[in-house]
Amino acid sequence: MSSYLKAMVLTKELEERSKAEARAKKEEMIQSPSESFLYSLHTSGTSVADCQLCGRVYFAEHNAGYEEGELEKLKENAKKYPTKYIDVNDEFISIVSIGGK
Repeated sequence: MSSYLKAMVLTKELEERSKAEARAKKEEMIQSPSESFLYSLHTSGTSVADCQLCGRVYFAEHNAGYEEGELEKLKENAKKYPTKYIDVNDEFISIVSIGGK
């Protein structure tokens, strides 16, 4: 193998090692979520969630807390606008605030 090819292989190996070290350092810097955050993920929920981040409306079809005609209207909207109204086919929707939204 020529000196040039050896240098190219060595350079590539050094670049890959540097990238791997940078990824590992970045992963070390990520903090674990707090207990309060983890608790909130499992204890908050609703029958309808209007997501301000993605613009979709999620609804839980099997929730018994709907007012008369509300679930039917959501199902009707889901048929008309299937990418905006999403039936999660569950009893409730867990919600989390991200960046105040």
